[in-house]
Amino acid sequence: EESFSMDYGASDVLEEKTSSKSIWNPLTMALFATYTLTTAAATVPILLVPTIGKELGDDEESSGFASRAAASAVLGTACGKFLNGPVGDVLGARQTSFLYACLLSMALISIGFCDTVHSVTRACFFVEFFQSVQWPCILIILATHYGPQQQSTTSNHTLYEGGIYITSIASRFGSLLGIPFFSS
Repeated sequence: EESFSMDYGASDVLEEKTSSKSIWNPLTMALFATYTLTTAAATVPILLVPTIGKELGDDEESSGFASRAAASAVLGTACGKFLNGPVGDVLGARQTSFLYACLLSMALISIGFCDTVHSVTRACFFVEFFQSVQWPCILIILATHYGPQQQSTTSNHTLYEGGIYITSIASRFGSLLGIPFFSS
């Protein structure tokens, strides 16, 4: 009678996680793509502020719209950084990142259905609120796979630091990608 063991040692799991020695491994590439696309999507309200102000408001309403939208976006980022940490702790980083990316897309779609500048200002708040959780989730995912709590090896430190470096570039890349794409 044969028995099959599902017992994997810690070294087997660690070896499986770090089998790709390049910092451009599938995990880092997926995180780079996710953060690039969510950052590019979050540039949409910023680029559309002048057009929205002209289309939806009269002169009195639209005169302060740009500053209110910008303030709302900054407030959304600040509140998101403060409130989304416990959500990430409860749901987990991957699930939170996915959920908030979906909510970000819904907030962006809601901008198209807004009929006043005040509703657009609220939508700008939620766009930034939902986008603000992506970077902390990326750091948690990288730390889970390559971070200091794993067996200390040079390749783990290289993958962890390389992953942070590559994904930190993704936000700038996403902004630069979003500006010409959405402004044309």
